[in-house]
Amino acid sequence: MLPSTKPYGPRIAADSIIKLKGATILQPMGQWPYWAQFWTTWDWATISRTIDNLETLGINCLQVTATGLIENGVPYPSDTVMRSNITQLAGYAASKGMVLNPQLGYQPAHTFAGGAAAATIAAVRMAKLFCEQSNVAFIDIMNEVNLSPAAGWSGPNAQALSDIATMDAGVRAVVGNILCTWSIGCSNVGDYSGSWSQAVAPYTDF
Repeated sequence: MLPSTKPYGPRIAADSIIKLKGATILQPMGQWPYWAQFWTTWDWATISRTIDNLETLGINCLQVTATGLIENGVPYPSDTVMRSNITQLAGYAASKGMVLNPQLGYQPAHTFAGGAAAATIAAVRMAKLFCEQSNVAFIDIMNEVNLSPAAGWSGPNAQALSDIATMDAGVRAVVGNILCTWSIGCSNVGDYSGSWSQAVAPYTDF
């Protein structure tokens, strides 16, 4: 990684070689949507115990979802509360030798309900908060980009490509040189080598 020339950026050494063994950390079982409830029901005893258990398995990378949008009627906390939660999570993970992989967005059925502009604003909000931390390894801008029933997103068509470019540019403008990815959902194996993989390749650093 290269040192950042912006107010946000990685504190991980530029010559770091990290072999990732990751897990997605979700807190309240049975509560939907998990990704929103994780932040609104901040049960630190459960979170810290989960991290302790993951440490015994050799996990060194925690993926945490934070779209920054109202998901299924569940609003995210204020920036002040989110910063406190993220700082607590990142600090404890760092004490265990773990890095973070924030995941900022979902496919249009969720994220783009208010359009690409709204999704970008929400993703940028979370990117700024996470990039204040010293152990962010990389950022997954959108999860399961290929799995959406939304109109205009039946495939990587003009609308989808335009929305992807908008969100990618918005996030990268504030994260310095932190590496970014776009994830393809595993429900459709053909997308890994097909048009969706080709569509996000220009926006995916590794």
